[in-house]
Amino acid sequence: MKSNLFFTLSLIMFIAGCMKQYPNLSPSVEKKVNNVSKIAIIKKTDRGIFQAKEDFFITCLTKELREKNFIIISDKEFRDHTFPFFESDEATVNVEPSIDILQNKLLQKKMNALGVDYIIWVSGRIDYSDKVGAMSCTLGLYGGGCYGYTSQKDQSNIQAEIWHVARKKLLSYNTAAASGKSHLFAFILPIPIPSDSQQRSCKELSRSVLIEIFKNLSG
Repeated sequence: MKSNLFFTLSLIMFIAGCMKQYPNLSPSVEKKVNNVSKIAIIKKTDRGIFQAKEDFFITCLTKELREKNFIIISDKEFRDHTFPFFESDEATVNVEPSIDILQNKLLQKKMNALGVDYIIWVSGRIDYSDKVGAMSCTLGLYGGGCYGYTSQKDQSNIQAEIWHVARKKLLSYNTAAASGKSHLFAFILPIPIPSDSQQRSCKELSRSVLIEIFKNLSG
């Protein structure tokens, strides 16, 4: 039993030592925003590809932009303050409005009161493939455990559509994709090693979004 525990601890230490470090953004993107902008980050559901578990992309992008001193307005807060313009009925449950909606005078008043400068529509998905390996778990009179190894490839795809509220125009359309592989080792205790594709695609998208917004602010 001691040897099994030693093996498990050694494996965990090895995994921790192999964790990837993400590079910092370039200095031009690292600088803080003096004139703080408000950004509404909204789920884009009209493509039917945004699953509940992929709220990770929204959470990650929110965190990245807040670290650059932007004020983030959540999906729910934005939709509540702009009701009923971004609400769907039964006929349009999967249809999001086009950017032309920014021309509406009443909506303009609502968004001016909220103080929103940019709207970022986010959609994303994760595709899985090539699951290999095998694992079995047993439970007996004297104990039990799991043994084996499995892995699965995945690809994270994320898109962001940036609207400039004051100019009533589409600022940019940004995409990012990253591939990864998750692992599950088991020697008595299962040890999962999740894929980093979601994190890397979010970092890449955050960088491109920041570049577009800083470019707009400097222009």
